[in-house]
Amino acid sequence: MVVVLVVMMLGGRVLGLFTDIAPATHFMRDSFVLASGVAVSAIAFLRWLWVLVPVFLASGVVCAVYPEHALMAFGTSTGASLVIAAVIQWRSA
Repeated sequence: MVVVLVVMMLGGRVLGLFTDIAPATHFMRDSFVLASGVAVSAIAFLRWLWVLVPVFLASGVVCAVYPEHALMAFGTSTGASLVIAAVIQWRSA
């Protein structure tokens, strides 16, 4: 599943090289790709992954509404998701 997400994100970035797409659009698309990928993973593997879906959806919305803060929003959501996942895994062990 992780490989599919990385290929989708990388494919979007490569296509963005040949078109005039703003970096904020890349971050927005990546946020929504991650949200959908995490949702599918939650259905198939670990139910607690649903906690991360709103984090990435909020990041995508912030990237769309405030493109000047897209890098900070995407970085914050990625970092927050790692911390949330680590805490949930640690508590469930």
